[in-house]
Amino acid sequence: MIERDPYYVEPRRIDYERMSREFPKQKAALTRAQKKGLEAVVTTAEKTVDAWDEIGAWPDDWHRWARALEDAWRKALRDSDDLYYDDAVYHSPLADRVRRLVDRGLR
Repeated sequence: MIERDPYYVEPRRIDYERMSREFPKQKAALTRAQKKGLEAVVTTAEKTVDAWDEIGAWPDDWHRWARALEDAWRKALRDSDDLYYDDAVYHSPLADRVRRLVDRGLR
């Protein structure tokens, strides 16, 4: 009898039907979030990345969310009138959420 490798993981099936249903909705949600600002973009990106992980694949243009996240982050810093705002933003709970998204691959 052949023993199975203890580190072997069964490959997951990709739910293509769900991706084709969800992806247009996710793009529309991102567009709406971009009009609202950084917090909305972060929340939308978190929900979208969670969905992609459940589906089992990321779309080819996942970088659209990475660009939106980076653009919203830079706009939040640029729109600041307070010189100390930059430090407050970098050490905020919102910044931690952005870092977690980047750590998950959205860069």
